[in-house]
Amino acid sequence: MNFSRFFAYKLVQAAKSGKDEQLRKVQSDIFTQFKNNNK
Repeated sequence: MNFSRFFAYKLVQAAKSGKDEQLRKVQSDIFTQFKNNNK
């Protein structure tokens, strides 16, 4: 599974669970990964 599809999946899972804190955590994880990938 490629990078963006993996994180899209994670976002969908977080949205389904309906937890804002979970969603924020996932978004910050994505942002961290994104920064790391663009070094």
